[in-house]
Amino acid sequence: MRASRVPPDGGFGWVVVAGCALVNVFNQSLVSVFGLMFADYLASLGEHAFGAALVMNVMNISLNFSGLITGPIIKHFNPRKAAILGSLLTGTALSLCSYSTKLWQIVLSYSVTFGFGLGLIQSSTFVALNSYFRHRKGRAVGFALAGTGIGQILMPLLVQYLLSNFNFRDTTLIIGGLAFNGKSANLTMLEAANCMSVLSTTDLITRITVPAFVDRMEFSHRTTFLLAGICLVVARSVMAEMRSLVPLMVTSAFYGIFRSITIVNQNLTVAEYCGERKIEKMLPNALGFNMVTKGILVLTLGQILGWFADFTGSYSLNLHAQNLLLVTTCVLWLCEMYFKDDN
Repeated sequence: MRASRVPPDGGFGWVVVAGCALVNVFNQSLVSVFGLMFADYLASLGEHAFGAALVMNVMNISLNFSGLITGPIIKHFNPRKAAILGSLLTGTALSLCSYSTKLWQIVLSYSVTFGFGLGLIQSSTFVALNSYFRHRKGRAVGFALAGTGIGQILMPLLVQYLLSNFNFRDTTLIIGGLAFNGKSANLTMLEAANCMSVLSTTDLITRITVPAFVDRMEFSHRTTFLLAGICLVVARSVMAEMRSLVPLMVTSAFYGIFRSITIVNQNLTVAEYCGERKIEKMLPNALGFNMVTKGILVLTLGQILGWFADFTGSYSLNLHAQNLLLVTTCVLWLCEMYFKDDN
């Protein structure tokens, strides 16, 4: 009889965690600096909030709809090869962006190619971690995603420095090279970078500490996700009304904490559902379906929010509109949990 393969919960798995973290430093964290890198360049092309929203929304669609084929790719090859392919795609995409002079070229390179590369990286790194950890899965995912947090601390400052000393093309080529290695409240670019770094610092600390606490206390990842989502609504509501730098940085710190918890527990919640129903082998497909669903929502709601920002001229109202969507999600999830427990 063939012995069942049990995740070792350590050993070489921690080397895998370090590798995933390094990939995230130079790839997943780049999404957070899109505004810093592209805002002025898009404005020079005559594109504003609607154009920026189009680029980001198509990128998210590409990222999430990549779930249709990332599962088969990971199964046919392996998570490591899929992650390497994803890194090659993200680096190539940013290099192509440096020569883009039209919006459609940025959409094709950044939105489509970069998004698909991130989709490969996101799914493959999680599947790799899932195969090495069982009881310590939460902290392993937290440490791996800490790479994204480190990148989100350093990348805004690096991009701001590069843009101050080089042009858009040179900056994008340099950031693209790093990827190969694995405007609200009237803020200036430096102030925006500082807020992003504060947010990312608390994000990083949370990714390292909270997953271990959740694992030790044996809390449900779904419940943790839901509570963080509710807190995220409060933090974002306060942030929408901030107009001075120091209060905004303080709010950004709390925003980073709650955002981090939702990010860490997103895929863990999917894995928890699969575990409860004894269908762990379906995890890559479940992650793909989750990504496709997000892509559909981005396609329908994301562009509407971009149009809403241009129409109202208010980023505060835009943040409140996002909160309304998140509140709706939390209410529906609470209803699902209530009826499930009632039955």
